[in-house]
Amino acid sequence: MNKELSFPTSANKAIRLAIKIINAFSELNANVIEELSTPLKLNITIIKKSSEELLDKTIVDTNVKLLSVKKNEKRYLKGMQIILDQYVCDCISKDYKTDSLYSVEQNGTPLMFYEILLDSYVLPPSEKNTDVQLEVHQKEITKPANEPSDDIYSFKVFDINAKCKFEKVNAVSLLDKLQNNKIISIRSEKDLEIRTGDLVNYLESKGLKPVRAICSEELNYKPWGVFEQLFKDYYGLSFHKALIPPDFDVKRFKAIIDLINSKPRKASTPEDARFAYMEDFGAFLSSLKNCAVIIEGFEYMDDTSIQTLELYFDRFKNINVQFVFITDSETSLHSKVKGLLRTPLYTEYTLQKSNMDSILTTVKEEASDFIQSFFFEKIKENYNGSLLYFDNALKYLIEKNILINFDGRLIIKNNGSVILPNSLAGLLKARLKELSKDMDASMILAYSTYLGGRLDFEVITKLGIKNTEKAVQTLINTGFAYSENNVLYINNYNLVKPVIQASLKKNVNEFLAKNIKANIGKGLDDTTTLLIMGKLSLFKEEYLLLWRNSQFAMAA
Repeated sequence: MNKELSFPTSANKAIRLAIKIINAFSELNANVIEELSTPLKLNITIIKKSSEELLDKTIVDTNVKLLSVKKNEKRYLKGMQIILDQYVCDCISKDYKTDSLYSVEQNGTPLMFYEILLDSYVLPPSEKNTDVQLEVHQKEITKPANEPSDDIYSFKVFDINAKCKFEKVNAVSLLDKLQNNKIISIRSEKDLEIRTGDLVNYLESKGLKPVRAICSEELNYKPWGVFEQLFKDYYGLSFHKALIPPDFDVKRFKAIIDLINSKPRKASTPEDARFAYMEDFGAFLSSLKNCAVIIEGFEYMDDTSIQTLELYFDRFKNINVQFVFITDSETSLHSKVKGLLRTPLYTEYTLQKSNMDSILTTVKEEASDFIQSFFFEKIKENYNGSLLYFDNALKYLIEKNILINFDGRLIIKNNGSVILPNSLAGLLKARLKELSKDMDASMILAYSTYLGGRLDFEVITKLGIKNTEKAVQTLINTGFAYSENNVLYINNYNLVKPVIQASLKKNVNEFLAKNIKANIGKGLDDTTTLLIMGKLSLFKEEYLLLWRNSQFAMAA
C-alpha cells in the first residue's frame, strides 16, 4: 500500500486498478478458453502490509496458491480472482460485493480471506468496444476546495468504460438536475439531504405519480418488505392488514396480496418460491406508468430485494418509470446493483455543502431585517452547509416567537434568549421538545419509530389520537411531515427517527409498544409484531426467531 495515502484510500485505489486489469484480460481469457479449453490464470491478491513488510512476498505467494481454487460462474472469468484479506475487505465491503473464501493461519493467528464477486464489475466481452479493448484511460478528478486531504479525489483513477454520469451538486440546485434521468441515486451525509417532501413535490410537478418506500434497519429482516411498501403506496393500501378492503383484488398480483396477508406461496422448493416472488414484483414494477419510484434509505435494503431490482433492470430495457434512490454517503447504488455503471440511464448525484448565498435564494419572504440580526449570524456559524439546518433553524425561531412572517417579510420580533444548537440533530431535538406541547402530533412521531415513516390516517386514529387531521396538519406546518390521500409521510425518516427515539423515555416506549399491540396488533405483519415484542423486552425467544419467522415466503 502507498504509505502517502490513508489505508482506505490506498485499498480502494488498489481494487479499482485490479478490476481494470481483469477487465483488460477478460476477452483474451474467453478467446483462450474457446481455442484451448483452458483459462488463463490471473489472481490478484490485495493485502494490508506495512512499508517494512513490502519486500516479503512469501506469505502473499502462499495465500494465492491456497485461495485460487474457487470457481467462477461466468466463462470469461474462469481462472481470474481478486482476493482480499480481512482488513482490506472490512475497509471496502460497503462499496463492493464480496464472498468469503478460507481462513489461513499467519504467525499463529487465523486470517480470513475474501474475493470480489467479479461478475458485478467486469464487462462481458460482447459488451466491450473492440477499438478500446486493452487501452487504459486515465482521468484527472479535480479535488474540491472543501474536501479533506485523504479522499477519493486525491489521486488519478481509472475510467472503466463507464457510460453513467457522476455529478456533485448541493441540495439547493439538485432538483434542477433531475430531468431526463431514468435511474437516479442521491448520495449524501444525513445533514446534507434534501427534504423528501420537496423532492416529491418536484416530481409531481412534472406529472409523475410518486410511489414511495422507506427502508430502515428492520427491513433487513423482511425480504421484499420494500416492494410491499411500494405496492401498498401505489394502490393506496393501509399498512395494517385488517384495514385493507376485503374486496381489494388485483388478480395478476394475487401472490403479492397473499404475501401481504402472510399467506406463503406454495412451491416445490424455497428457491422456486423466491424466484417466483422476484418475478411477481418485477411484473408489478413493469406495470407502472408515469410514476416515480422513490426508495429512501437504500443502504438498508435487503439482498433479496436488491436481486429483485437486478432482475427487473436486466439489460436496462423497457424501464417505464423514473427511479430515485436516496442513500447515505457510505453506500453507492452501483456497487450493489450490478450493471449500472454500464448504462447511460444511471446518474449518481453526491450532495455537497450549500453556501449561504444559494440557501438564501430558497427564502420566499423579504429577509433583510433577519439577515442583519444576531440570529442569522449564529445560523451561519452553525449550519455547516446544511439546507436542512437552515430551514429548521428558521422554523425553530418562529416557534420560539423570535421571528415572524409579517406581510411577506421576515422580521425579528424580539431578541429573547434562545440558544440555537450547533448541530442538526441537536436542533431537531429542541424542535421536538417544542412540539411536545401538542400531545397528539408528538405521539404520532413517537409511533412512527415502531411503525415506519408511512402512516395512514385510519391507523393513527386506531392508536388513540383524538384529532388526527389537526395533529397531521401540525406536523405538516412544522415541516416534520407531508400528507397525500389520507396518508402521512415523515420527512427524512431515517434522519429524524433516531432523534425521536433518543427523546423517548423508557416508560413511553413501553406504553407505545403495548398500545400498538392492544389496538392494531392483530393486523400487523409477523416482522413488525416481533420487533415490537423485542422492544418491549418481553418474549425474548420470539424476538430471537425474528429472522426465521420473517422468511416465511422462502419456506414454501
